[in-house]
Amino acid sequence: LAALLDLKISRFHSTPSHTIAVTTDGEVIYSTFDKPLVRAPEALRLGEVIDVACAREVFAARRQDGKWAAWGDNRFGVVDLINSLSPRTVSLSFVPKRAIWVEEVEPPGAIQ
Repeated sequence: LAALLDLKISRFHSTPSHTIAVTTDGEVIYSTFDKPLVRAPEALRLGEVIDVACAREVFAARRQDGKWAAWGDNRFGVVDLINSLSPRTVSLSFVPKRAIWVEEVEPPGAIQ
């Protein structure tokens, strides 16, 4: 985390062994025990990021359009699961062996 001190961070999430952050310039960076500060894969084309989450070897960023983009260890299908979440998914968190998310829903009888 010491390497983050020189950066201007707008959002971040950290676990004992992993960190993901968005700089005020919009760059998404992450770190692990063996990778201090790495840029998110360009192939994700993240654009403006409004939220981030991480756990173990899985990293995720929520784009302005609401879609989540994940990368890292897909051993248990977590990356695929996060990449398939609805743009209405407003929050993502991790607990041991689980990903938990919250989706907006329209109240019953709402006008659409």
